[in-house]
Amino acid sequence: MRQIISFIVALLMATQLAPTAFCAVSVASQITALPLGTKVELHLKNKQQVRGTTGAVSNTGFALIGVSAGEQQIAFDDAASVKRVSSKKSNATKIVLIGLG
Repeated sequence: MRQIISFIVALLMATQLAPTAFCAVSVASQITALPLGTKVELHLKNKQQVRGTTGAVSNTGFALIGVSAGEQQIAFDDAASVKRVSSKKSNATKIVLIGLG
């Protein structure tokens, strides 16, 4: 029984560590797959968080156009993760609350 629990814990730990090992490759492929002008939220490796829209993509990085900072060049190596930001907010909660009322 103890061996089974140890195996399950080891398996869970391995699945949590696997995405971080391939993070740099996946950030580059995610950015290149996005169309220009897509709103994104970046988490940089220096723990900084940046929001903006995607600009021109090169072999080593891409341009991020922010409202306050303007256009800045971000290297793929500096980005820890990328998340697409939806500009449309869901009204599902509002609809449910109105329906319950």
